[in-house]
Amino acid sequence: MNRILKKVISFAMVAGIAVPVGMGTEIGTDFGGITVQAAYLKASNVTVTGFTANSISISWQGDANADSYEISYYDTYGDTSGYKVAGQTTGTTYKITGLQSGCVYSIRVTPRNAAGDYASYATCYDVKTKVDKMRGLKQDTWYHYIKKAGVSWERQRAADGYQYKWLTFAGKVKKKGTTTSTSLSFAVKNNNVYQFMIRPYQKIDGKTYYGTWKTIQVFEQPWVKSVAVKKNRKSVSQLKISWYKQKGATGYDIYVSKTNKTGSYKKVKSVGKSKTSITLSKFKKKKIKGTYYVYIVSKVKTSEGTSKSGVTYIWQTGRNSEGYVNK
Repeated sequence: MNRILKKVISFAMVAGIAVPVGMGTEIGTDFGGITVQAAYLKASNVTVTGFTANSISISWQGDANADSYEISYYDTYGDTSGYKVAGQTTGTTYKITGLQSGCVYSIRVTPRNAAGDYASYATCYDVKTKVDKMRGLKQDTWYHYIKKAGVSWERQRAADGYQYKWLTFAGKVKKKGTTTSTSLSFAVKNNNVYQFMIRPYQKIDGKTYYGTWKTIQVFEQPWVKSVAVKKNRKSVSQLKISWYKQKGATGYDIYVSKTNKTGSYKKVKSVGKSKTSITLSKFKKKKIKGTYYVYIVSKVKTSEGTSKSGVTYIWQTGRNSEGYVNK
């Protein structure tokens, strides 16, 4: 039984009167004809006092009868598991760390005491962390026939938009602007290499905050020169694949399939920029036989990582047929 309630009941039994408890109010309890009030702890006015890309600092109005406060948070867009406990403090300020940039959180403060009295939490909604680095930026397409290239990225919920630049490989700006979308497309010249730069921004209390720029190279996949099944000197069938050197590429990944369906392709080889052909004696541990579908991925290694020529590719076969497939 609650220790405060015990004292109240004990005193009431001796005095024969109803005694109010000098704390917050909660539902009255009837015990043997004696009405008492259970302890009620309350936190209020949770206020954001500072924020970074990975932390949020808060303060609140506490309760004189609370021994400590439990702080928990909830990602309002990216999490379905409910509030997570960040920690506890005996004060009325706290800094929540380890958060993700560009996200929106709800923060809850719950008072506690040793008696385990009833507690009413206070919640601060729609608290934002600062935007920082872009996430999930990639080249989606390079459509050879209509000469269009597409890029996309992951949405940051706390961002009000994205600032971008479309440049030549030499760094000349072709187009720039802002967007609230998570994808863009641009006109291209086949066999050229471009750069795409983007950063998020947000406006909070009349001030604009910017994340850091993220850059990828955008370029066409190499065109397959030939896909042929030929026999070597020992009359063993081999699959020979060759392609045209791609401008700007620092390497290539070769994918092969027996059908032209998405998900059926297997990467059979990764080679450097000077290599433009390979020979396979087996595919998926089976002898070479029949028709094969092939596409080549160009890669460019930079200080920020490896850019690839897309997620949509043109497959080709030795029968001069071709079509688009998603990697």
